[in-house]
Amino acid sequence: MFLLFTPCKRLLWALSILLVAACSPSKQIFDPSQLVLDDSQMTQNPDKLMIVDCLLPGQVRKLGQMTYLSPRRPIKTNATDCEIRGGEYVAFDHANYASALRVWLPMAKEGDANAQVYVGEIYEKGLGVSPDYQVAAHWYQKAADQKLARAQINLGYLYEKGLGVEKDLTQALNYYRAASGVETSDDLQFASSIEARHQEDIKQAVAGLSSEVSELQSEVAGLETELTEKQKKIDALETQLNKTQQKIKHQRQEVNEAEQAAQQTQLEMDRLKQQQQTPQNNKLLSQLARLLKARKQEISKKQLAVVRLQTTVDKQRQQLATFQSENMVAMNLPGPTIEIIDPPMMLTRSIPTARLRSMANEQEIIGKITAPAGLLTLKVNDKTETLQQSGLFRSMISIDKAETSVKVIAIDNQSKKTALEFVLLVNGQPTQTAEPTPEIENFITNKDNQFGNYYGLVIGNNNYQTLPKLESATQDAKSVEKVLREKYGFKTALLLNANRRQILTLLNTFMRKLTTNDNLLIYYAGHGQLDRVNDRGHWLPVDAEINNSAEWISNIALTDIINSMQAKHVIVIADSCYSGTLSRTSLARVPNITSGALRAKWLNVMSKIRSRTVLTSGGLEPVLDTGGDGNHSVFASAFLAALQNNDSVLEGHTLFREVAQNVSVASLALGMEQRPQYAPIRHAGHESGDFFFIPEKL
Repeated sequence: MFLLFTPCKRLLWALSILLVAACSPSKQIFDPSQLVLDDSQMTQNPDKLMIVDCLLPGQVRKLGQMTYLSPRRPIKTNATDCEIRGGEYVAFDHANYASALRVWLPMAKEGDANAQVYVGEIYEKGLGVSPDYQVAAHWYQKAADQKLARAQINLGYLYEKGLGVEKDLTQALNYYRAASGVETSDDLQFASSIEARHQEDIKQAVAGLSSEVSELQSEVAGLETELTEKQKKIDALETQLNKTQQKIKHQRQEVNEAEQAAQQTQLEMDRLKQQQQTPQNNKLLSQLARLLKARKQEISKKQLAVVRLQTTVDKQRQQLATFQSENMVAMNLPGPTIEIIDPPMMLTRSIPTARLRSMANEQEIIGKITAPAGLLTLKVNDKTETLQQSGLFRSMISIDKAETSVKVIAIDNQSKKTALEFVLLVNGQPTQTAEPTPEIENFITNKDNQFGNYYGLVIGNNNYQTLPKLESATQDAKSVEKVLREKYGFKTALLLNANRRQILTLLNTFMRKLTTNDNLLIYYAGHGQLDRVNDRGHWLPVDAEINNSAEWISNIALTDIINSMQAKHVIVIADSCYSGTLSRTSLARVPNITSGALRAKWLNVMSKIRSRTVLTSGGLEPVLDTGGDGNHSVFASAFLAALQNNDSVLEGHTLFREVAQNVSVASLALGMEQRPQYAPIRHAGHESGDFFFIPEKL
């Protein structure tokens, strides 16, 4: 048995801190009393824990014998802290484009790189108005010119998506590489997944697919005919609707006229009743009474006709809306997206390139296709490939020379095409074993100096006050806390059946306490909800109500808190949807490095770069509450297995690949498709790094 809660049943988050309410004494357990604010510090209003753009008062400074007041200083902090420090702010849920710019624009104009990034993000988000990506790119460019990694990531994202600038994957990869920190290294290169989205119509692609010209043209003609027929039905329904509305208008006019005539008859009868009763008046009254009755019957008939016509109008409107929706879906769904997951790519001579360790006869390519309208055809180097139910595809590429070009083409059912080209480059070096080298072992041994301190906040909510209770959330949380603490040396704490105020209080406490040498993992298990209108995901604490968002915690609010943290690496594990992510192209991947010394050097570079990532159990679809091993959810079971079976340095992306494969297989066996996702969190301060799990025994 398993429980589904729509549209986003569960959320599980991982960032490097876990809070434990009840567990056996251990030196590894993080004392909650060290984190929780005392009564004098805790606010009665949870909204005061939200992050705001705070404008602090200027400082009184002295220069020689002269005393002066410095300019006001903008910061991002929670509302309570802003008030304590005498700052000015606009409440979290009332902030907009103008109020946010008022805080950050003056310093941005003075050349402050961080302020320039925030101004760019204000324009990119929109905050109550339409986003202006061109202006956002202008401010990101100014900060990127000052080598600010966050600006380089944001600007790379705009180039990758073609927002406000001409779409340019090469330029995007260059900015991602600069942000990663490997640009200054002579022997390391930036590697990542690469992604391509729809750019061309199928009619442009047919010329390059000569073997399928007839078939594809037939498909196109069929789609065009289908759209034409749907448009004809829409036109006919609109004509019927207009005619019916005219009939209603005419009938209502007749009803009004009949009601006015009946009113005049009633007034005439009232006048006669007040006069002296005579045979003539009585006869006239009797005639008027019959006339009034007839007019009332006429009114009732006409009103009934109006009701029937209105019912017809409602049905016609519903049919029209259905046809229009189907037609819009057929014409306006996004085109297909191609992502190359393995091997990881780097930029060589402006071309995405995968470096192979040695010359082999074949190289497997693993990729993912997302096609909202359905996939018509997928070709890799002119060979038709089959897409798995999970959206993954695998293709074996023959390797017979030092450089092998690969071209992936995906065409969907609405006549849209996406193409992605890259090169497989053979290093000509022998493949080495995967056993740890002395350089890596030495690096791991000194992880306290390299990776910093690890913390974990684990939240599990089962016992909801008004929403359906869950079965596995608290058990998932307890098991996750245990493996993080015992195997990976996290300082942990566990928070069970938490309300909004408790969750926000602890998140804010971590925001204040963590330093640049700390790593944070937040794991949240509980109900979640997606607001499809605003594309916002939410945590639902135990006091949340389904039709009242007052006690919900939005992904945007959580992202703002994470953005304000000083922690070096933060990962969120969410057994649900999470809105507001970047593409995985901005996430640095472990390249195919054969040298132990180079891999240790790569780990050293990545361990110092900020990362803000999220691993979710699915996209926007509902996810399973149970169905995994040991009374766990399918996602939690796969996540726990990946951590328990690992004995070396485990990167977040590698963890994702293992979890995604196991979740896909297990969910399909239960009759439901569930696809985990992994990506950097947008506007949270990601700088191209990744999260690392290191077993304590190493």
